[in-house]
Amino acid sequence: KSRGGFTLVEMLVVIGMIGALAGISFPVYKSIQKKVEKQQLEMEYRALERAVDNFQTEYNHMPYIGANYPVGDGLYYNQTTELITVICGAGDTSNFKKINFFDTDTVVDQVAALNGGGGLVLTAATASYYLSYGNQPIAFRLDHNMDDRMVIEYGVGEIPTTKKIIFWDAGPDGQWYGYGGTVNDDMTNFDELRPK
Repeated sequence: KSRGGFTLVEMLVVIGMIGALAGISFPVYKSIQKKVEKQQLEMEYRALERAVDNFQTEYNHMPYIGANYPVGDGLYYNQTTELITVICGAGDTSNFKKINFFDTDTVVDQVAALNGGGGLVLTAATASYYLSYGNQPIAFRLDHNMDDRMVIEYGVGEIPTTKKIIFWDAGPDGQWYGYGGTVNDDMTNFDELRPK
């Protein structure tokens, strides 16, 4: 009796069909993955906003870096660690009650934060907050005079906003869109700043 089995042609047809299905589903998977990553970053941004809101509720003024409270809205570049240190009550800062306004569940070690896990790295003297792709927000602006208006970009003037902090970052590729960035992945918590 002859034994039944798959012929070479049948095997090639099945392999081809599996390859075609995988090719069709891969872009869908990447699209879903990007959407999930964006939602994760938006949650991280909301955590930063809540921390600033909670600080302002407790002290009746915005967190500030340095010895004196700014007269106008403060714009800071590459000073995220200093801001997070204030918000977390680490070191000798304007948060003299030493209250950590972040959820303590986000506290991780620096190796985990830098390897793409993100989270809060907290010591007695400093605190740093890393986004899920390992960067800290590059720039932020605080509404120190609490007038619900902030200058978002130079030459634009003040824009009404209910946010107390606006921050932005070059995104996972580390390059600003239009300045060498390979993809339009710049991140911000304020829609007016998103590249058009």
